[in-house]
Amino acid sequence: MQNKKMSQNQITDPLEKKLKEAWKKVREFYGYPSLPEPKIVDYIEGIDTSCIDLVTKKIYNSRKFIEKLKKEGMSEEEILDGVLKHEVGHYMLKYYPWDLTTKILQDYEVSKITGEELQKS
Repeated sequence: MQNKKMSQNQITDPLEKKLKEAWKKVREFYGYPSLPEPKIVDYIEGIDTSCIDLVTKKIYNSRKFIEKLKKEGMSEEEILDGVLKHEVGHYMLKYYPWDLTTKILQDYEVSKITGEELQKS
């Protein structure tokens, strides 16, 4: 019997596989934001739940946090869907756009539609 090497893209951790599936659905839900694939980590310093690094735009999910929610009766699919939507929501709603030029242009376009003047602050 021949020993086959595992492909680098093959996922052996069942939770990682579910994360990848949930990520596809969440990206579709939000219109395919330009974010890197999220990661499952053993520990997140300071919060140890889930978070998005607003500099790198990477989403981290604590394995311990996922296990805690499973004990509360949630499925891994529900947990991953919820935390990913939550973290992407930070990116899409609160911290987007990422630069001042885009923000000014968006405000200008909105003001043309609404007829409201831009705030001068």
